[in-house]
Amino acid sequence: MENLQIAIIAAVHETTGIIGQNGRLPWKVPEDMENFRELTMGSPIIFGRKTWELLPGKLHGRKVVVLSKTLVQVPNGVTLAHSIDASLAWGCKYAYMLGSKTIFIGGGAKIYHALLPRAEVMYLTVIGGNKPTEGDTYFPEWRDFGEIVSERILPSSPLTRFLTIKRK
Repeated sequence: MENLQIAIIAAVHETTGIIGQNGRLPWKVPEDMENFRELTMGSPIIFGRKTWELLPGKLHGRKVVVLSKTLVQVPNGVTLAHSIDASLAWGCKYAYMLGSKTIFIGGGAKIYHALLPRAEVMYLTVIGGNKPTEGDTYFPEWRDFGEIVSERILPSSPLTRFLTIKRK
């Protein structure tokens, strides 16, 4: 994967680490969806089966790889991988095909935990404040991952920040 970087992309509650509740994001931040689209456009993105099944529709302009040990088929335009190494191999192939330098990891929790050690950068939408107080899906501890190289506070929601963190 020479000259390619693995990038985690996620929205996470700042104090609790929550990323989901009942298979859904526990908040609605339209700017987060737009940020996700802009960052991942023209790149491969790896999802776990559960996260992929909950996507609202096709991700145009990206190559999707679904990592699952149980799934046997996926629709045309989606690639199925049965191991982390296979998903990364497909990610590499698609990155070169698309002219991208990044393989994105889009979740869910099991995929984040498995691939965080291989990631060089994280793009996090950090949701501050007291909500949500309940969740059933958590992001791995990220505060010691690396150095924040970019931070943008969302004007419409000052407790929401977009961070770019590079590995130490």
